[in-house]
Amino acid sequence: GGAAASGSAASLPASTWEMVAEGVDDSWMASLKPIFKYFEARTPETLTEVQEHTITWHYCDAADEFADVQAVALQSHLVKVSGNAPVEVGLDMKRVEVRPYGVSKGAAISRILEQLSARWRLEQRIESEERLARLTEEPAERLSRRSGSLSPDEDPFGRPPRAHEPASGRHA
Repeated sequence: GGAAASGSAASLPASTWEMVAEGVDDSWMASLKPIFKYFEARTPETLTEVQEHTITWHYCDAADEFADVQAVALQSHLVKVSGNAPVEVGLDMKRVEVRPYGVSKGAAISRILEQLSARWRLEQRIESEERLARLTEEPAERLSRRSGSLSPDEDPFGRPPRAHEPASGRHA
């Protein structure tokens, strides 16, 4: 299991990939991509990466001080021009990224954990129900297998005699 494509797809262990970001509004990408390209052209050793639902400007190989100033300027400009678009603008780990709200690897992992938790709770409930069914069926099955007559020393449920009472003292 895992998360891919900046969190737009996720899978549980031994499962198929599921799109997490279906119906995402990507209309903002066309208007913001030229801004990323402008900063890429102005800042040597940087790269703009366009994925299905995200645009990321990487500056890990660029000269530190200048690239840091450019990153802050890019982030600030993107926040202003994205306006009411349903996006998040982030600056971390030597990159500036714009992505739709709720589309991230963290959100995908959170979804995977929720699904695993739900699966575990279901398995626990099924196991508890099966255990309860075995407990309620066993005495009846034991009784039906017997000839119908119990000796004074036999418990109808097949329990062993208690340590503090002799077997002959037990009543059926």
